[in-house]
Amino acid sequence: MRELRNIIERLIIMSSGPTIKLEDVPPPLNGTPASHLSGGAGTPPAPPRHYSSMKEARAAFEREFIVQKLKENNGNVSKTADAVGMERSNLHRKIKALRIETES
Repeated sequence: MRELRNIIERLIIMSSGPTIKLEDVPPPLNGTPASHLSGGAGTPPAPPRHYSSMKEARAAFEREFIVQKLKENNGNVSKTADAVGMERSNLHRKIKALRIETES
């Protein structure tokens, strides 16, 4: 029950509007086969982390989300900002605050 609550809280935080869309749902809950998780066949997914506060959990999730979106956009901060619906300057501040290394 706690895991379900955590998933729902994460979806609410990360959804881009009042409705949670399929792209907001992480694998395997979104229908992605388990074999596509963690990058390789036979590689188990990373165990879930336990955080001491909502702030800590949100920061970890935001960091993971931004790193993934930067990878999807080949490190281009402007394209990533557009993809996640943020102003470029706000994304730069978030990258700095979360200590995410970029190639620029």
